[in-house]
Amino acid sequence: MGPLDLSGPGPRALSLLDTDPNAYWFDGKRTLSDRFRPVFEKHAAGELQFAITTMMIAEALAGPLRVGDEALTALWRDP
Repeated sequence: MGPLDLSGPGPRALSLLDTDPNAYWFDGKRTLSDRFRPVFEKHAAGELQFAITTMMIAEALAGPLRVGDEALTALWRDP
């Protein structure tokens, strides 16, 4: 499976980003994160906007809440 083709979205297109791309990218699972590299590169270059889903926020909060990590929880609650 190769990188995603993002040639279709126009400049400043808004895309929803779910949990998996973020998890692969930030966890450094290179076999899977390379597929999503174009999304993060276009975002960094200001060529693509993305919004994260409510499910991703809930999943991202679950770990810090479970272990009582208030600092990390606050990063997700109050960006």
